[in-house]
Amino acid sequence: MTDIHPYQSYYELYNRLEIHEHLAFPMSRSFPRFKEFSQAGPLVIGEWSLTMGNSTKNLEPLPGHEMDLVLRAYAASQLALFEFTSAGWFYWSYLNETKPLWSFRQCVERGWFPSRLAADPA
Repeated sequence: MTDIHPYQSYYELYNRLEIHEHLAFPMSRSFPRFKEFSQAGPLVIGEWSLTMGNSTKNLEPLPGHEMDLVLRAYAASQLALFEFTSAGWFYWSYLNETKPLWSFRQCVERGWFPSRLAADPA
């Protein structure tokens, strides 16, 4: 089993990307690599988040409703990649009260994740 942590942050490459490039990156750039990993054996996404390079540059200038749209699209893009290539995933943290991009609970509460993840199983 291979465990990877595909954050789109930390490296200068990600700081240079614009929002539309971050949205496309999972399926256009990561997909071939992840598919190759998954063919060698089960692939697990051990950690990920909705951070995107320099989030201050990319997200803070946006009005709230536009930021919500971008984050919904970004989550959907990453989740599609994981569905096609992995055996499962773990979000970085269940709850981070001060940094919503790092908090699964905050992402669900703010509507950034697809509703099927937020649905009550009952």
